[in-house]
Amino acid sequence: MGEHHKKVLQQYLRSHQSKSKTHDGEHSSSYRPNAGDSIDRTTTTLNEKFKWMKVSKTESSTSAPRNTALRKTLPRIPVARRKLKIDDLPDEILLIIFEFLPANDLLVSASVCRRWLKLSNDDILWQGLYIKYGQLKRNESVDVQLKCHGGIRWKRECIRRCIEKRNSRLKLLLKKINNYTLLPGETKKVIEKLGIKWQLVLTDSDKNEHIIDQSDVSHFLTSITVRWYSLEFPPIRNIRQVAIYAIAPVFFHKNGSPVVNSPCQRSLLLKSNPQTILKGQEIGGDDRVSLYYVQGGPLLAVWKEDGDLAFVSQSFHCSHLIQRCLHGSSESIHRPILKKPPVDDIDPQYGLHDYTCVVELRNQRAAHWNQQFTFLHTCKTKIVDGMAKLVLIREDKATDHSATSKKLSLPWKTEIFKGIIQNVCIMDVTLHDEFKEVMWTVSSPVVIAETEDHKVDFTYDGPEYHITYNDETGHVMLRLIWIEDRDIFLITKAELNLSCKAINQWFKTKY
Repeated sequence: MGEHHKKVLQQYLRSHQSKSKTHDGEHSSSYRPNAGDSIDRTTTTLNEKFKWMKVSKTESSTSAPRNTALRKTLPRIPVARRKLKIDDLPDEILLIIFEFLPANDLLVSASVCRRWLKLSNDDILWQGLYIKYGQLKRNESVDVQLKCHGGIRWKRECIRRCIEKRNSRLKLLLKKINNYTLLPGETKKVIEKLGIKWQLVLTDSDKNEHIIDQSDVSHFLTSITVRWYSLEFPPIRNIRQVAIYAIAPVFFHKNGSPVVNSPCQRSLLLKSNPQTILKGQEIGGDDRVSLYYVQGGPLLAVWKEDGDLAFVSQSFHCSHLIQRCLHGSSESIHRPILKKPPVDDIDPQYGLHDYTCVVELRNQRAAHWNQQFTFLHTCKTKIVDGMAKLVLIREDKATDHSATSKKLSLPWKTEIFKGIIQNVCIMDVTLHDEFKEVMWTVSSPVVIAETEDHKVDFTYDGPEYHITYNDETGHVMLRLIWIEDRDIFLITKAELNLSCKAINQWFKTKY
């Protein structure tokens, strides 16, 4: 437990302890029995119990006199020098016990000792699990299926078959496309059907892993946010690595639901060094916590009082998220193969038109603004410093301007505390090419900074703010006006600059 939580809990317990003592004192003053009576009563009770024990002991000793002649004639019973343990059971009995264990417990048993490793990998055990969860072909009997797999290791074949059957459902589950986002429209349902969870693994300086399960998950149009807040975070000064894994069950029932206590596949999604993140710039905070973020890493919040870890948050874009969760490994991140567009030498503006972009501004629980922009285009003359400009919201067109539903901020909570960090939000960007293929995705915390040298705007009365995001693929800029009487932001300008390097790599062009 962090020092910040300990101090608050100690103060809470002290205050309630003093109140309980006051109530006990009032109760004792209102009723106070005679002390001498209670002592006499207690002594009498103990004497009676002791007397009964002495009598029973005397009677038992006198009622059964020793008969040495009889003891010599009776056969001598051997006394066991030690208790029998489970290791004394023969292999046949242990195999019968192992037949009642689910697959996940069999995998755990394999790590107990060499003998249990051999027994838990027995082909008879895993043959039964293959028949139960391997989902044999419709027109193929069990005997035929088993003969086809003669001479194999059934444990490996069972797990491989179950993973194969699970992954084969992806095309059907992700078939439905959302016309607004141009992404799979039922990502939330697919995650729930496949039973995917997320784990945070903190590795300390002694290479000990602290595994923390997800605290909550929020789903949005094009992304999800997973949060972890726990009282058992190790001191952040001892953490050397932060890793996030997707935990996906392997065994499923015939109705498609995951088996309870099923073996799970662990896929690495992110790995970073928290010390590098803390050395970066603080992006926001309030009276209790400070937020730190470095591109490509998780969002870390530390307590201002003692510097310990308060919570960890990570936003994942939905594009190819399910594939990354199912096809990855515990050591490497899965990189999906992107479908590149065909080469077109006839179009003189190939790769510069018919883009579709979806932008969303939100916090970790709710979205406050999103919009789809279609038929975006640029031209060679608008390529400046290796960047092609795509205009999303025109500043001089009031019809393009739109407002957020609420003020943009970042609420947070832990097991005990909660708060709101102003002028910080999360921005999601999805850019599709003219063939509706995902070309660029963003899901990152951003800072809402006030513009110091902004132009005088006679249309709207309020201070001007801006949001910027930049990486090697592109640059996004939003201009916002704060409308105080309505407690909202008005977005009056939005531009997306795409690097020529990214365009040339994607379309095989030479801009």
